[in-house]
Amino acid sequence: MKVRDSGMPDSATWEQFFDAPLVLRQVGFDDRRADVVDAYAGRLIARKVTAFVAVENLLDAVYDVGRTPTLTTGLPRAARIGALVVLP
Repeated sequence: MKVRDSGMPDSATWEQFFDAPLVLRQVGFDDRRADVVDAYAGRLIARKVTAFVAVENLLDAVYDVGRTPTLTTGLPRAARIGALVVLP
């Protein structure tokens, strides 16, 4: 049997080097989280045509998605309607 060891420390050792929650607090990421609900409904209206309606962020939650260095929040409530056409 052959064993190959990369020489990398175990996870407990790595956790001593890097504290992710602390780093996020230091850069000002306030950790806003939210439950985001999306809804989609479609109906076949012809042989290869589907009409649809979709709503994203139905509850209009505000949540952080990035900060590099500008704070970026998620998309507000958005709705769309349309038709999906399947081409051969």
